[in-house]
Amino acid sequence: MLKDKIKINQLALRNRIVMPPMATGKAVQGMPDDNLISYYAERAEATALIIVEHEYVSPEGMAHNTQLSMADDTVIPAYRKLTAAVQARGAAVFAQINHAGAAAQDSGLPPVSPSGISIRDTGTESVVMTPEDIERVKECFVWAALRAKAAGFDGVEIHSAHGYLLNQFYSPLTNHRDDDYNGQQCHTPRR
Repeated sequence: MLKDKIKINQLALRNRIVMPPMATGKAVQGMPDDNLISYYAERAEATALIIVEHEYVSPEGMAHNTQLSMADDTVIPAYRKLTAAVQARGAAVFAQINHAGAAAQDSGLPPVSPSGISIRDTGTESVVMTPEDIERVKECFVWAALRAKAAGFDGVEIHSAHGYLLNQFYSPLTNHRDDDYNGQQCHTPRR
């Protein structure tokens, strides 16, 4: 079964082996270098789909300073090399985009979150996002997805786990808002 081909919408995969995203911490100024491209190309030999480790969608959403970026157009040429290397070995490749929210560090910018929480042991409270901030971050996700497409990725995965921003919005432990972004629609049982 693992060696069987599968088609998911328009994406044809040569087998059912997927390499999930794993943060290597090997980005150089937010971009994949030749070593990271070789890392993914080597793994593409046996897999059908590789999901590249998380890329931040805006500078304040950077989880750490060795994380990949999808925050501006300057990264597109480096990703074109990565996607070409993986696809040349017969595998599809997805980008995983995210925003670290209150878990952000190393960007030099104040971290943001739904409710002014602190995730890291820095003692630094995050800035409560305004509705305008939320709309801006939504646009950053859209632009990051468009950059991924321009760079040759076959698809995009939106990272909403591990205590990062989208996960912070879903959790009643980290979202204490009383507006339309309170996350309650995720916890209300359907009738």
